[in-house]
Amino acid sequence: MFYKTLLKSTLGCFFYMQNLLTKLQNAHALWVVISRFLSRNQLKYALLS
Repeated sequence: MFYKTLLKSTLGCFFYMQNLLTKLQNAHALWVVISRFLSRNQLKYALLS
């Protein structure tokens, strides 16, 4: 019984961490895209002005 509870909590923690990591990776990818887009626009403005 104790081992079952331990296993459940360990798995729960693992899945929670995995979910968190996925969210962080998505946020990071989004940030990279946004920063690239912004830097590209800034380059355009610099060239135009």
